[in-house]
Amino acid sequence: MWYQSTNSVTAAQPFREEIDKVVAHYIAPGSPRELNISARDRAELMLALQHTTHPSAFALIHTVVDLALRGCSHPNFIRWSICNGNRARVLYVRLIGALCIAGSCIVAVLLILSKASRWWRVIILPPLLFGIGILVAALKGLCLILHNKHTRSVRPWEQFGEDLPSFVEGDDETITAEKRREHRASLSTFGRANTFNQESWAEKYKKKPVLRKVFDQKTWVQDETVRKLQDNIVLQSYLWSVIIGVPLVALFVALPSGNYY
Repeated sequence: MWYQSTNSVTAAQPFREEIDKVVAHYIAPGSPRELNISARDRAELMLALQHTTHPSAFALIHTVVDLALRGCSHPNFIRWSICNGNRARVLYVRLIGALCIAGSCIVAVLLILSKASRWWRVIILPPLLFGIGILVAALKGLCLILHNKHTRSVRPWEQFGEDLPSFVEGDDETITAEKRREHRASLSTFGRANTFNQESWAEKYKKKPVLRKVFDQKTWVQDETVRKLQDNIVLQSYLWSVIIGVPLVALFVALPSGNYY
């Protein structure tokens, strides 16, 4: 153990074995599911647990973890849930948005340098608004192209499934069932670390070509709350495109012609 709890007094305390197991899995440095707490909070908890197993010893850690869950983990999960495209798809959409903006500005500059009427410069407004809109949405992980049909990219683990390692295959049903339970030990309270690096689907997805990731399989966004959040982001992206695009086009129109050609 990372702390001393083996003397005669602490060993006789109720739930001492359970407390030691919690510390070994969640509190001790380098534990399988180490909580993101400061060294000071950890030291105070360890000091308290050396004298008591009462739940009040975890009061400070409960507050810290609850604040982290509400202020960090849950908002991050919501932002992740809103994203309807994988990383390759989002980068692809960002590239489209950037190209639309750059192309619109180049056309505007060419028109400014020419003898054409200044009102021809207004033609850059639609592609400019489109580029700004999809770029702003993509910065939040949302692909407007997928959103128009309320679809999302299929997650890697949904594509390849929860494949079991080769050692679970065999004729012995008892051994197979045991290995299956071991393979899903991440759902256990005191199981192994919750990481997907060793999962078979992670390795398969890494080997998937980038182009196939961009145009990956799609599925319907079922959660109505997620769709509403996505609608809000799309509305905000449209508003930002108008706020940025319209004054920019007005500036291009107001500039005098260069009359170079």
